[in-house]
Amino acid sequence: YKKPVYVTESGIADESDEKRANFIRQHLYWVLKAINFGTDVRGYFYWSLTDTYEWEFGFGPKYGLVAIDLETQNRRIRESSRVLKEISFK
Repeated sequence: YKKPVYVTESGIADESDEKRANFIRQHLYWVLKAINFGTDVRGYFYWSLTDTYEWEFGFGPKYGLVAIDLETQNRRIRESSRVLKEISFK
């Protein structure tokens, strides 16, 4: 349709943070393939910066690039968040 594309809410619930880095790499690989194919990709937005409340499952799923301890409200940057810092489309 030749319309601009924004990839939104792309994420994986992974409390142990063992799968998230590969998930991000794989998704951005395919975003780059789409760009190289001529798709007008304007943005990729990971879901979400921090762990959030999910309507159906409450605070159970851990989607965030930053973990939040619900008891103390302390934040901890997950290792997988560094993947986004490493990747460049330039």
